[in-house]
Amino acid sequence: MRDGLFVGVPILGPRFCPDVEIAAATVTGVTTVYTVPAQPAGINRLLYAGLLLRLEEALVGSGNIVVRVGTTSGGNELLLDTAAITSATAAGSLWGLPLAELGATLSNLNGYAAALPAGQAIFLRQTVTGTITGGKFKLYQFGTLLG
Repeated sequence: MRDGLFVGVPILGPRFCPDVEIAAATVTGVTTVYTVPAQPAGINRLLYAGLLLRLEEALVGSGNIVVRVGTTSGGNELLLDTAAITSATAAGSLWGLPLAELGATLSNLNGYAAALPAGQAIFLRQTVTGTITGGKFKLYQFGTLLG
């Protein structure tokens, strides 16, 4: 601890799961990136405090990808649609930091956090236009498992 801050703890809080690496999709699809543990059962199992999506390796190809993250398959309850990500988008680009990019589940009414139940899945959707042959994303998720 230094100056009242825990050294090495991200501003968004601790990560409750490993970071997820996702290859850039070549076709539109949905990936389950995390499922809240089923035990102990009940509501309010995970306090989901935020997420960051980072472009780890620039896209390769002549198309683009739009990414969203949600609690329903294909939904955007956690991260709204990104702008079209292309081969010109720099590696290291981040989404999820400005509040305007967060979905309705992470609203200011709840302090930009969400209480998720046991068994809740979190999905990442990549919508591909044109031809993408390479690239990589990493999804960082922050929060605390309760119970």
